Amino acid sequence: MRIQPTDLPVADSLPAVAAALNEHGAAVLVAAPGAGKTTFLKYLTVRLALGDGATLGMEGHLPVLVPLSAYANALEQHDVALQDFVTDYFRDRGIDVPAGEVIKEALNAGRALVMLDGLDEVQALKQRTLVVERVETFFDHHCKKGNKFLVTSRIVGYRDVRLSVDGLKECTL
Repeated sequence: MRIQPTDLPVADSLPAVAAALNEHGAAVLVAAPGAGKTTFLKYLTVRLALGDGATLGMEGHLPVLVPLSAYANALEQHDVALQDFVTDYFRDRGIDVPAGEVIKEALNAGRALVMLDGLDEVQALKQRTLVVERVETFFDHHCKKGNKFLVTSRIVGYRDVRLSVDGLKECTL
């Protein structure tokens, strides 16, 4: 049996989250463990990659999916801005495409959908606070250009350290 994108449970939340992103430009998607946050981001990435951006109000947006736990691990090694981490993340994974340049161009043109997954997976509260500060700085700089942002977190992990970005919409999956 071939599963159609609309057959997936996460598809039910797509219109509401897309509407929030189009209205506010940035959203935090919180949910219980195992509710499908990461699956939702992957589904959204595939939909955009397949050219469904127009139906979601995100035509021409480049999906950029990065786990925040990987960023926190990088910060433990050395101080790195989120902008630099995002553009280097794919190269460091051995992907042999100029992803960094493509991402920079999309960010500068206001045509990126940056999805930062798993804020709650940054275990130490002090480290999570630093990651939130870096995410907020990144948002402030890139939202003005028209880019869209989506951050995911478990509900419990988000209570302790919340993002405070103008226009940020909180959604529950």
